[in-house]
Amino acid sequence: MNTIEFRLRENNYGNFPQGLAIMLRSLSAWLYDADPTSLLAFESSLNQVKQNLKSGGFLEGLIDRHLLGNPHRTVVLLQPEPGLAAKEIEEEAKRLEGIKNSLPHDEIGRVIENAKTLKSIQSSPDSPEALATIPVLRVSDLDRATK
Repeated sequence: MNTIEFRLRENNYGNFPQGLAIMLRSLSAWLYDADPTSLLAFESSLNQVKQNLKSGGFLEGLIDRHLLGNPHRTVVLLQPEPGLAAKEIEEEAKRLEGIKNSLPHDEIGRVIENAKTLKSIQSSPDSPEALATIPVLRVSDLDRATK
């Protein structure tokens, strides 16, 4: 509740234009035939929610009404398609074969050599000189005073 109230009161949108953000906030109510200013004048609604929270059972009632007692349901059945993985592998093989057939013979050799070189580079460990270029942050590098 505190986080929501702080966010509403702060009204900070960073670099996003404030007028546009306020318009979009109003639009989200207006599109559903609600009062577009209701989301801008949040004080009375916020006080009502605070009162409901103090009286107890408010969140429980919302959970019961909107989640547990909600009559709307969706049932999703996921059925496996036998042989789908083999079919996808076969389609990819055909696609790659088409690409291979469209390349000149010397280009195919170059692609194979590039793949071997890449695999060799990826599987070999980095040199100590290369590892030394990676920046490392230690606790001692941090300023003890909070800025």
